[in-house]
This record gives sequence, structure tokens and C-alpha cells, in this order.
Amino acid sequence: MSPFLLKQVTYKTCDEIQLIFLLEEKEISISFFNLIFFDEEKRMNACKYLQDAKKIQLEEEPFSNTEYYIFTDDVLFQKKAIEEKWARASMNYEGYLYDLSEHEMIVSAHTKTYPYETSSYWIIIILLVLTFLSIWIVRKL
Repeated sequence: MSPFLLKQVTYKTCDEIQLIFLLEEKEISISFFNLIFFDEEKRMNACKYLQDAKKIQLEEEPFSNTEYYIFTDDVLFQKKAIEEKWARASMNYEGYLYDLSEHEMIVSAHTKTYPYETSSYWIIIILLVLTFLSIWIVRKL
């Protein structure tokens, strides 16, 4: 966080799509940059948190002219939203100013192999053998 790049703003409103802040009486409309909220209730929790903040500052993401990181009382809001489990990072781009994915946990569904996974092959083989055996028996009769 660079104090020279931060813009002190005042909270005005928060709706489904964007946030509106005031910067020297001028409205700044921004999105929840790099966040995907889990549900409407979580988004409203985040809006309440922003509304209750004593100090809000914006820092522009260098790779975008329209996206901002939000600092509330010197805490990065996007990280706070992830830590509070209101949202998850929408993209982990290596060039972004702040890495938001460090608190996320990725779980792989294929970490353990069960012995019955290959049993389906044996069932098919046994069925084929029984089929050929029954055809052979019927032809002999």
C-alpha cells in the first residue's frame, strides 16, 4: 500500500453491482474488484462493513484503469472479504498488485484412489465371458 497512490473517499451507497464513493463531492462508481460473493447475504455483510468503516481509501490496480483496491481502516477490503468468507477471488493474475488467493484452499476431488474403481473392468470382463459361455452352451444343445 503506497500512501501516494491512495485516494481518500467517503462511502455513499452499495448495490448489487457496484459501489459508489464520494471523492471531493464527485461520485466514483466502482465494482467489487476481483471478488465473487457467495450469495446476496454475504454481499450485504460486505456493504455493511464498508458503511461502518471510519476511513476508506482507494488504490487503482495498475493493470486496469477502472478497477480499485479498497482499504478500510488500513485493511485491504478484498482480503477481508475472503477471510470473512463473504467472497472468493475471481482471478489470480500474477501481475496484480495484491495476491488475494493466499487464504484460499483448493481441494482436489481425486486425491485418493479407491480399490473398487477398477472393479468395473472385471465386471465387464466376467459378463463378456458369461455371455460367450452361454452362447457356446446354447449352440451345443
